[in-house]
Amino acid sequence: MHIFEQVDSSVDLFLIVRQTAEDKLQALMNPSLIEKVALGIFNMIGFVNFIMASKYFALQRKALSIRDILSMIDFIQCTLSTAVFPNTLDGVHSAFRHAVNLVIVDGLCLGIDVSGDR
Repeated sequence: MHIFEQVDSSVDLFLIVRQTAEDKLQALMNPSLIEKVALGIFNMIGFVNFIMASKYFALQRKALSIRDILSMIDFIQCTLSTAVFPNTLDGVHSAFRHAVNLVIVDGLCLGIDVSGDR
């Protein structure tokens, strides 16, 4: 798996992730940290939608969507703005990790429809 450290400006999905993150997080963190959050979300989408879905048949129908991206960014925004996590690098990492859990782990509904798995 390739982890992107930067993404070309012509990649539409990354532009959506980055712009949404900038709009919602600009008052809470500096631009370089927002870029890292956007890259992290973009890499997570690639990992789940392509790498994991190619290995596990049940995940092919559970691709992450724009709604999931918005949920992750909204969760990070809410947790940082309400001091659930402090607005520090560790706080951003914790908020990001919990946002991934919220969207990916909780959203998978593991065990409900895996009988068709290969």
